[in-house]
Amino acid sequence: MVDVPMYFERWQADAASGKELLGLIAGLQDAGARWNCHSQPRALGGEITWMTLYFSLAVWQAWGFAGSPW
Repeated sequence: MVDVPMYFERWQADAASGKELLGLIAGLQDAGARWNCHSQPRALGGEITWMTLYFSLAVWQAWGFAGSPW
């Protein structure tokens, strides 16, 4: 509900501006080589919402499904 629309809008904006999109292999190479670390919430923009939910609530939920005492 958060990340898919955000990335879809980015993809539409890139396509409308004529930006050349990466193919599968080039995209995997780019993802493996690009490391941008940010400690400022401003730098994360709209991604901070889904990252917070995924890396906190989803982990606790998965542990609950697994029956972990933690």
